[in-house]
Amino acid sequence: MANKSISIDSCTQVLSVERNLIRDVPDDIGQLEELTTLSLAGNDGVVSVPPSVGELARLRRLTLRSTRVRSLPSAVSDLRRRTMIDLDDDDDDETSTSSGQPVATEHVAD
Repeated sequence: MANKSISIDSCTQVLSVERNLIRDVPDDIGQLEELTTLSLAGNDGVVSVPPSVGELARLRRLTLRSTRVRSLPSAVSDLRRRTMIDLDDDDDDETSTSSGQPVATEHVAD
């Protein structure tokens, strides 16, 4: 299957692409300057998020449940202070940033 791209308005505040068979998060995701919520949940082909996610200054919620993401790039470290990062899928305690720092995870009820 060929990768298809879509155009997303840079003013987008909420982007939910849950359960869409996504495998890759584009590097230019960091250009969505107004993004406050990004949910990639249910895309088990996603194994990483690009460092540009750390550029999302307004991001407050990053949901990665039911993906294969087990570590985050070190560029996301500033985000961790102000963003709820939900990696809680199976109580995997090995989730960490790429620098080896543990990622604080919170489970948010559906």
